[in-house]
Amino acid sequence: MNTQSRFDVWKLTTAALLVALDVIFTRFLSYMIPGNLDRLSLQFVAHGMAGLLLGPVWGGIVGVVGDITGMLVNSSGLSFYPLLTLSAGTRGVLYGLFLYRKPLTLWRTMLACIVVTLVVDLGMNPVWMKFMYGQAYTAVLMAKIPIRAVWAPATGVVLFLIAKALKKPLHLGE
Repeated sequence: MNTQSRFDVWKLTTAALLVALDVIFTRFLSYMIPGNLDRLSLQFVAHGMAGLLLGPVWGGIVGVVGDITGMLVNSSGLSFYPLLTLSAGTRGVLYGLFLYRKPLTLWRTMLACIVVTLVVDLGMNPVWMKFMYGQAYTAVLMAKIPIRAVWAPATGVVLFLIAKALKKPLHLGE
């Protein structure tokens, strides 16, 4: 087995593991904010690690496949909406742009989480909620801001600590 095929097998296996974690974290280990305006989960770990380990393209693929698989496994009574799948893919891409082959620092990781929050959770998703449920964009946005203002930095710290703990076993360079 040559080096390239080993790398491809490693990428595919890692992506599959992260898709499984995405489904478990999002569909079974999450908390839905009353009113169905927001869901807090450890999904950011799967997407962040996909971006960090596999890069923006594979990070996006993990997000999309995880979202579609999650809907098939447990939709939690929600309907499938392709634009929310686009949001999941965008998360993986953004994490990859900020973290892939870059020095692992707390500030870089927090910045990645804050950008994901601003672009996806406060930017894209309230628009999709307006299209899906007819909810007023401003009302959804205002309900999400206080939650995400606390959640974004917390996710940055947690993602950094997990990545730092896995740095040596996964041979992540500085």
